[in-house]
Parts: sequence; C-alpha cells; structure tokens
Amino acid sequence: MHLVTSTRRPSLARSRLAALAFALTIAVGLSLALFPGSSAVAAFGVTPGRMIDFAGWTVGTFQRSDGRFLYCVEPGAVTPAAEEPSSAVVDELRGYSILTSDATGWSGTVSTNPLSGEPLRRINYVLSNHGDTQNADQAVAVQFAIWLLRDAPGEAAWLNHHIDWVERAGGAWHIDEARRLAAEAIEHARPSTPPTPVELRLQQSGPSTGVLAYPAGTTELSIEGATFDDGSRVITVTDGRAGTVGWQAELHHEGWQRLHPISVTGRWTLPASGWPAQLEIFPSPVPSEQTLTWSVGPVSEPHTGARPRQRH
Repeated sequence: MHLVTSTRRPSLARSRLAALAFALTIAVGLSLALFPGSSAVAAFGVTPGRMIDFAGWTVGTFQRSDGRFLYCVEPGAVTPAAEEPSSAVVDELRGYSILTSDATGWSGTVSTNPLSGEPLRRINYVLSNHGDTQNADQAVAVQFAIWLLRDAPGEAAWLNHHIDWVERAGGAWHIDEARRLAAEAIEHARPSTPPTPVELRLQQSGPSTGVLAYPAGTTELSIEGATFDDGSRVITVTDGRAGTVGWQAELHHEGWQRLHPISVTGRWTLPASGWPAQLEIFPSPVPSEQTLTWSVGPVSEPHTGARPRQRH
C-alpha cells in the first residue's frame, strides 16, 4: 500500500467529511483512511500496526472490512476510494498508465504493460511466506519486495524515487530486507514439476522364487513369466507406501527353456508441489485506482505415469 493523490478535486461535502474523519482520528488515536470520492469512511482502514510513515509518505498494507490484509500490486496507482466487493484469481496483471503525485514530491506518469509468468509466481511466494505479518517493518519490506519483483521498466523511475525517499527517511533496513525477500523468491519460487519415480527392484531369493520391491506412490504392478504370491499377474496397491511382494516363476510354461525371463512393470501416482504464477486480486472499478492482492499459495498436484519395465 502507498497513499497517493489523484488529480480529482473533492466536493465541499466530501471535504467536510474528510475534516470530520481527521478530527476523529485525533480524538481516538486511530489512523483511518478517507479517500476522495467516497461518501463515508472507506471500509479499508489504515492499520497502524502494519503501516509506517516515512517523512510524510505512508506505506504498508490495506485491511479489508473482513479483517484480511492486502498489498498494493500496482506501484504509482491511486489509493482505492472504497472496498472492492469481490476478488478473482488471475495469471495476468493489467497494464496501466497513470499520472500521480504524492508527499515524496513525486509527480509523473507510471506506465506498464500487462504482467504474467515469473513475477506473479515470485510475488505469490513472498506473500504466502512473509505477507501475513502483524509487524509493520516486515509489511513495508514485503510491499517493496512486491514492487521490486514486478521489475517493469515503466515503473523504475517511480520505484527508485520512493526507495531513495524511504532510505533517506530511516528505512534502509526495510529496503535491504525487501531485496532479500525478492532474491529468496527468485531462488525458491518454482513451478510444480513431475517427480522422477524410483525404479522397481526385482530380486531372486530361490531357484524359482523372488521378491519385488516397489517404492512409495505405486498404484499397480504387473508381472510376466511369473505370478505374485496370490497367484495373480496384476495387483493393485492402495496405501501409497513402499513395500514388497513375493513372486514365483512359471518354469517351462511353454516347454523347456534354458533361460526363463521375468519382467515387471508398474504405474504410480506421486504428488509434486510448486508455486503457481497466479495471484488473488481485488480490482477497483476505477481504472486509475490500485489493484490490491493476496497470494493463492503453493499447490500440490498429483502426477501419474508408468514405471519402466524391469527384467530378470
């Protein structure tokens, strides 16, 4: 979150309402956000425990009326005037071009193209692992990490200006921590990839008997040239755990043979976890206002496949 001003001028009634909100803030010692264009105190409250004022420029998180904390995913966009009623999970963030100004002395246009792929995956990682915090210092670091991970050229001037402002206002630690979180996400935020199954192990324990060892995740086993202990050639494994099963060769099944080959195959299902390149967003109906965001978290997806044939 960052508080910025729009180019619209509030009406007299709205100005009075803003003055009333300010007076209430002084009286009760709470920081409440009142935005131009709203007809009442907005449902988003600026939460003191997760906000820091850097020489007149406040940055941190928004809080919805349901208690959830959200972060700004669009640097330079205007502060929302009201609570967005619904959210959506997306794999692309919009492009925008917005003229804004704020208490740091910034006045200019922030322009960016639509954003997808790795930046969303990494932002999802940072929010999920570090965003749910009651610590204002950590919240500020997370917010800057989000902006750093966007890494969009049209946002660089705005971001560099505000990094410099925060560092000169005593926030060097917050920027260093933001960079550390961004680097962590770049290293660890990976998509879900199919696992590599462990091979089956066909072992002989007697002249015509043996044991088949199978790894965790095995769902089905098939054998040729022999039968399993229960007399079947196909067995189903339902518990997902690694195990063993005995087998007995069908010697001379088709007449005398010098060699009697036995082979096994299997099917498996294994989970794989990863970070999707997606975010939950709370878009404003006003194009110049910030889109707020939260993580969708990691996912664990089942992957299935066949194990290579093993011969003995």
